Amino acid sequence: MGGLCACWFTTRTCRGRDGWHRRPGWRQRRSYRSHAPSTSSTGRCGQDGCHCRWWTGKSCLHAGCWVSSLVPTTFRRSQQSQTGALCSFGHHCGNLRGWRTPTTCSSTHSTRSNPSESCLAWLDKQLPCSVVLVSYGTVSDYDETQLEELGNGLYNSGKPFIWVVRSNEEHKLSDELRDKCKERGLIVSWCPQLEVLAHKATGCFFTHCGWNSTLEAIVNGVPMVAIPHWADQPTISKYMESMWGLGVRVRKDEKGLVTRDEVERCIKDVMDGDSKDKYRKSATMWMQKAKSAMQNGGSSDKNITEFVAKYSLS
Repeated sequence: MGGLCACWFTTRTCRGRDGWHRRPGWRQRRSYRSHAPSTSSTGRCGQDGCHCRWWTGKSCLHAGCWVSSLVPTTFRRSQQSQTGALCSFGHHCGNLRGWRTPTTCSSTHSTRSNPSESCLAWLDKQLPCSVVLVSYGTVSDYDETQLEELGNGLYNSGKPFIWVVRSNEEHKLSDELRDKCKERGLIVSWCPQLEVLAHKATGCFFTHCGWNSTLEAIVNGVPMVAIPHWADQPTISKYMESMWGLGVRVRKDEKGLVTRDEVERCIKDVMDGDSKDKYRKSATMWMQKAKSAMQNGGSSDKNITEFVAKYSLS
């Protein structure tokens, strides 16, 4: 496999020329990188004679080294062609088993802090499957024009919504838009996303389609509207729309703007359109597959158990 790095697949160790060693745990952006010898240890795992670059990954695979087990954060049925191909090369695909949905999402949940308490209490007053959760990650940055279009599109959809606007972006919202949004929804700087997605009132997730957010929507059976930005997000949103049938992607205009009409169209399509039952049926099907994989004896349960047993010290 030459100098190909599979660092985003695996665990926080690297098998260098002198055996297994840990790499620094700092997490950067996921990507494939080719390895080239360098006199500098900057951006590398630091092991003498090892040239792996630890860009976000968990383990590195460089010339002369190999990875025997991969632990992607997924479940086998969602990506059968990919995990099957990996296993055909002799890799043990140990799927992660850690996803759990909250056992209760009523306003009396005892572990809530104040921000989540007000958010979930508001959800308790909404009709089932009526609310749009809008959250597009911790990195994505919108200008005032795009936020104005997004906010007006949410309002024009006629749906109650929770819109997560990070505190460092709140100043971009006009007073007029804030007042308008108060009539129909909440603008918050943070919300307990997994609990909100698990709430019976949530009917649509307007998301950047980062992998963790997509998995949280899948395990809770929530249809999606995707507004991807970069890296793996366009690919994931394509899978979500075309292969899994869980919703739609927004389309930008000729200026690269997602207009208020497009935001409104996508939300209405997922929640009220002719295909709404198809999206909900697909979401329910994938939720059941994901939960089945995590149960005792499921594919993720078996794989992670086998992975741990393989590397446990005797």
